[in-house]
Amino acid sequence: MGNMKVNIDRPANWQDFEDLCLQLWKDIWGDANAQKNGRSGQKQHGVDVYGYSTYDGLLHGVQCKGKNGNYGSILEKKELIKEANNAEKFVPKLASFTMATTSPRDAELQKECRIMNDSNVHEYTVNVWSWDDIEDELQYRSDILKHFKIDFDDQEMDTSSIKINQVTKGERLQAFMSRPILKAVTSYSMNILLYHVFYEIMLNAFIHGGATLCVLLYENYRFTIMTDGNKFNPEDLINIQGDGGAITFRRLFKKCGDGIKTNYEYKEEEGKPCNIYSLYFDPKVLKRDIDKREISVNRGFAIQSRTEAERLAMNDLTGVSDTEEVIVVFGNIVAYSCIGSYSRKASQILGRNRLSISLSKSQEDYADHLKDYANEITIR
Repeated sequence: MGNMKVNIDRPANWQDFEDLCLQLWKDIWGDANAQKNGRSGQKQHGVDVYGYSTYDGLLHGVQCKGKNGNYGSILEKKELIKEANNAEKFVPKLASFTMATTSPRDAELQKECRIMNDSNVHEYTVNVWSWDDIEDELQYRSDILKHFKIDFDDQEMDTSSIKINQVTKGERLQAFMSRPILKAVTSYSMNILLYHVFYEIMLNAFIHGGATLCVLLYENYRFTIMTDGNKFNPEDLINIQGDGGAITFRRLFKKCGDGIKTNYEYKEEEGKPCNIYSLYFDPKVLKRDIDKREISVNRGFAIQSRTEAERLAMNDLTGVSDTEEVIVVFGNIVAYSCIGSYSRKASQILGRNRLSISLSKSQEDYADHLKDYANEITIR
């Protein structure tokens, strides 16, 4: 069907709005364990909902405006700045902080986010999701609408699109790739690879191509990326000696073989440039498992002992098939002793030949200690 927008009423009170935000970002992050932070009356350091993203393995936080009795009021710039500053105290550190509000979309608030992010005021990115943004994203998530008993036209959507600017590229792209329509046509591993491909295209278009806006569309196994800015064919990345986009693109074409076709077009309409890059996929290729199952272990604050690390390994590996290979990606806040205990238990469960380990650069000196547990150890 065409994407006929569903008009969704704002929740009646702040508690219902927080419940809705929890379900939405749990879906976006792909983290079934995402949760509310504390309870009413406790210090929450600017964060009401937090969780780890499937796409980057990092911790993200959301503040739901309205808990101080001002639910439904307009979000002001000074309030955004205050809550973004409060999030500095959240432990462990966030990769992104999002202010979710029932206020309408506001250009001044978007500008303030750009200023904070461009000047690196915080170690995390700062975003505002207005009710317009939340309503737009809920269009694609019928399970959430059903959960909250929201009336909507329950027809299958076969198209999906999103607009992304330089400030919001990571967060909006995660939302796009986590939509049910995209998950239905892609395997888990292909979904992750495509996320990184699209991210690299946008990153290069924004930084090197002078783009200010990207539009990403999906329809009938075809992805189309449109960017403004200078002439930029994403496939040029394949031929450069880079360590990001070049590697990612080569991997895509190696994994897909003849199951992918591409087309690039550059045009100017009314004096405005537009790069149009399309990827056409064989449906079977999109559903193919192309990689090892990736498990992110970035919960250093929750792993206080070797026993807890072993228990987490057993929980994480539940459901892994007898033939599936696994790569465990350790975040740089996980203690060495816990990395060792987790790896040892994982090796006992899977066998050395089915386990690979990824360490951050700061953990490089621990690689030799793990070589008896895993088939491959990489430093990222």
